[in-house]
Amino acid sequence: MSSGGGGTNTTTQEIPSWMQNYVQDNYSKAQQVASNPYTPYQGEGVAPMNDMETSGMNAMYNQGASGIGMGAVNQGVNYANQAGSYSPQQVSYNAPTAAQIQAQQNPYTQQVVDATNQQMQQQLQIQQQQEAGSATGAGAFGGSREAVQQALNQKYANQNMANTDAALYNQSYTNAQQQANTNAQGAYQAALANQSAGLTGNQQTLQAGVDLGALGQGQQTIGSQNANNMYMAGSMAQNQQQNVDNYNQNLYSQAQGAGERQLQDLMAGTYGGSAGGTTTQTAGGGNNATSAIGTGLATAGMLSAMGASGMASGMGGGALALLSLLSDKNAKEGIKDIDPESAVMKYKAMPISTWQYKPGIGMGTQRHIGPMAQDFAKAFGGDGHQIPVVDAIGSQAAAIKGLAQKVEKLERRGRK
Repeated sequence: MSSGGGGTNTTTQEIPSWMQNYVQDNYSKAQQVASNPYTPYQGEGVAPMNDMETSGMNAMYNQGASGIGMGAVNQGVNYANQAGSYSPQQVSYNAPTAAQIQAQQNPYTQQVVDATNQQMQQQLQIQQQQEAGSATGAGAFGGSREAVQQALNQKYANQNMANTDAALYNQSYTNAQQQANTNAQGAYQAALANQSAGLTGNQQTLQAGVDLGALGQGQQTIGSQNANNMYMAGSMAQNQQQNVDNYNQNLYSQAQGAGERQLQDLMAGTYGGSAGGTTTQTAGGGNNATSAIGTGLATAGMLSAMGASGMASGMGGGALALLSLLSDKNAKEGIKDIDPESAVMKYKAMPISTWQYKPGIGMGTQRHIGPMAQDFAKAFGGDGHQIPVVDAIGSQAAAIKGLAQKVEKLERRGRK
C-alpha cells in the first residue's frame, strides 16, 4: 500500500516465517559463539634445543677453542719450512794436484833406487875385476886399452843405472798418480753419496711435514664430523618435537574454532561471503568469522526485532531490503564504460543450467536456474566460487542493453 500527495510512501511485504526462523537461528548461534571467551593456547609453541644439540654445539666450540689438531699441523708447517730452506751440498770432481800425487808416491822408492844402483855398481866392479884378470892372464896388464874398456863399462853402467832409476821413478809416479785419481774419485763419489743422503733426508722431512699436516686436519675433520653428527641428530629430534607442537596447536585451534567455522559457513550460505577455513584463530585472539558474524548479527537483529507485519515498516520500505545494494555513483570510483554487445555474446556462450545445492550446505533442496560461478568468472571475473549479486545484476543489465541496441538496429533496417 502506498499514499501519494507528498506523503510518506510505505510498502509492506510479508517476510516468510521460514526466513525469520532461519535468520533467528543464525543469530542465536552467533550470540553463542560471541559469548565464548578466548582461551590462549597453553602448550609448547616452539621446541627448545635438546641435549644432543647442546652437546654438538659445545663440541664444535671446544674444538675451535682448544685448537684440536693444530699441534700436528704447526709441526708439519715447521718441517715444511725446514725442507724448503734446505740447500743441498755442491759436488764437483777435483783432479789431483802434483802435491797430492807426490804424497801418494812410495816412500821406499829412493831406497829401491839406491839398492838397485848399488847392485849395478857391484856388478860393474865384478865385471871390471874380471876384465882386469883376463888382461893380466893375457900378459896385457895395464895399458890404455884396459883403461878405455873400463871407461866404457862405467859409461854403460851409468846409463843403465840412469835408465833403471828413471823407470823406477816413472813407475812410482804412475802408481802415485793412479792412486791420487782413485782417491779423488772416491772423494767425489763420497760427496755425491752425501748429497743424495741430504736430499733424501730433506724429502723425508718434507713428507713428514705433509703427513703431520694431514693427521692434524684429519683429527679436526673427525672432531667436526662427530660434533656435527650430534648436532644434526639433535636437530632432527627438535624438528620432530616441533611437528608435535604444531600438531597440538592445530588440534587446539580446530577445537576452539569449530563453532566459528560452522557459523561462518551459515553466514556465507545465507548472506554471502567465503565459507569457513581451517584456520580460525588469529595472533591477537580474534575470530576470522568476525565479518560474517557482524553482517549476520546486524541482519538477524533487525529481523528478530520485528514481526512478520512490523518488519516492513521498521526497515523503511520493503521487507526485502536485505537484498538491496549500495549503488550510489558518489560511492564509486574507477568508472569505465563497457560494450553492451560484448556482454550479449558472453551470455550467449555461457552455459545455463538448473541445479540444487548439495545436502548439508543448508541452502535447501529447491532447484534453481543460472550459470556456474566458474563460467561467470571466465566471462565477467570473480573468484570462481560465488557470483556477487551486484555483478550478476550489472552483467545482465549490460546484456539487456546490448540486446536493445540490436533490436533498434534491426528496426532501423526494417524501416528503410
